[in-house]
Amino acid sequence: MQQNNIPAITKEFEVFDTATFNKYKTDSTSFYVSIKLDEKKYLEMAKGKNQHHSSEYNKDSYFFINKIFYPNNNIKFKGVYFNSAFPKGIWYYYNEDGSFSHEVNYDAPYKFKWNDILKYCKDHNIILDKGNINGGWHTTINRVSAEKIKASLNVKPMWTIEHYILNNENTPNTGNGNVETIYLDGITGKEIKRENKPLPRE
Repeated sequence: MQQNNIPAITKEFEVFDTATFNKYKTDSTSFYVSIKLDEKKYLEMAKGKNQHHSSEYNKDSYFFINKIFYPNNNIKFKGVYFNSAFPKGIWYYYNEDGSFSHEVNYDAPYKFKWNDILKYCKDHNIILDKGNINGGWHTTINRVSAEKIKASLNVKPMWTIEHYILNNENTPNTGNGNVETIYLDGITGKEIKRENKPLPRE
């Protein structure tokens, strides 16, 4: 585990762990398993017709390791993902025969970095949740991808922070309050604009 609990990942070739998947699946038709690794970590695995995947979560981290595999079990790509939206750091991509294809550094276009985003959220009292945040209302952070920035001179690095502004004693579950989206320049960190809209009702 690296600084700020960002998990480490290597370029090393690997295959889908079929033995572990088969050990924990409940019956012959199961395509998904969830495995507790320790008190803080757990692993989700799924087998599909077109691809397989595994995701390792840590309750103390904003990030998880995401791996996608070809149907022949060889790794297709892997990297570290923020728990609500964006890929972080270097991701590794492979051909179906197992040979290495290329890598993408998703942090490279950004001079206003993840630690700067953490400080911005802290300074503006924006709550970030750790671990797997599927379900419910949570702050989400996203950014323009490195591929889009590389593909067009008109696309610039930009962060978006979407969070919930609650009124008085309201909570997200009441359906009251507003959703605020903040747009930040990915180079300078300068605020570009803010948008507000009513909190969606489920």
